[in-house]
Amino acid sequence: MKLTKEDKKIIFQAVQRNEAFTSAEIAWCITGRSSSYTDAALIWGIVLVAFGIVLQLVMELSGSWDGDATLSLVESVVLFAVGLLVAKIPSCRRLVIDKNRMRRQVIERAQASFYRGGVQLTKGHNGVLVFVSVFERLIIIIADKAIDDVGVLKEFIKVVNSENPDKKSWGNKNTVIQKCINHIDALGVICGSKLPRQVGDVNELSDDGLNEKEV
Repeated sequence: MKLTKEDKKIIFQAVQRNEAFTSAEIAWCITGRSSSYTDAALIWGIVLVAFGIVLQLVMELSGSWDGDATLSLVESVVLFAVGLLVAKIPSCRRLVIDKNRMRRQVIERAQASFYRGGVQLTKGHNGVLVFVSVFERLIIIIADKAIDDVGVLKEFIKVVNSENPDKKSWGNKNTVIQKCINHIDALGVICGSKLPRQVGDVNELSDDGLNEKEV
């Protein structure tokens, strides 16, 4: 998912608005997906070829198929190619990928982004990353020691679990941006109460968002 300058500006303003009340350093990242899941295309290809075989067998047994009960090489190739095309549809791709696997991939990508982006380098170890992965429809929070020690994440999880997010809206870029901002706002409120802004606090992390290459 590509963000325009205006999109980034909206999130940038949300970060600045929340960091005005807390010493926490809020970083953010929105990426299209956390893994290529190339095996999903293979799975769909195999599924459609198997479906074609079963369909021909059923039709032959019912007397409605006069040809050979086995698929020809050309038919198999065509069905496999159709499977590859089906796998390009995000909802179909997600259908054959285990949810736990997707969550693990997003967590790993978020952790990598946390360190690549230098969120762990703040003097007070008070950096926190809001990582949004659109394909998996997941938002992961990675926090440094100072954030974790005061119970911010526990409070944040309570807030998130009390919500009932509309997963169907993830295809809309504006809604994805709003989800990111909502998480930033929730973090800002909790961090503001547990880690209020101190005199002399310096903004150590860029509020423009971390850059992540598409995979």
